[in-house]
Amino acid sequence: MNLEENSYQQDSKQWQDKCNRLLYYHVVLTLKDGNTVDGIIGRVDDDQVIVLVGENVIEDESRFGRPLGGGGGRFRRFGPRGFPFASIAALSLLAYPFFFPPYPYYYPYYPY
Repeated sequence: MNLEENSYQQDSKQWQDKCNRLLYYHVVLTLKDGNTVDGIIGRVDDDQVIVLVGENVIEDESRFGRPLGGGGGRFRRFGPRGFPFASIAALSLLAYPFFFPPYPYYYPYYPY
């Protein structure tokens, strides 16, 4: 085993460990070609990570036979995509703004 293969295996093992720690988290992958991908880590294999990547879908109202208002419905679905460890340059958690609550605050019920 030469030095280059040993270095590749160490890098692959480090990416595998990091991806296992962030399993089921919403992350941002930066690839070596400069592209960025955000998604949820769904599975970690020996040589790649499977990420559930979101895509926007616009459904035509004629498909359902009823008007959806505005000409169609917009949905977001997630599909699996594999990324080899050799193509990953950086991996980080997706930052959510914590100063805004995820839902409106409702006051407790006032007894009359």
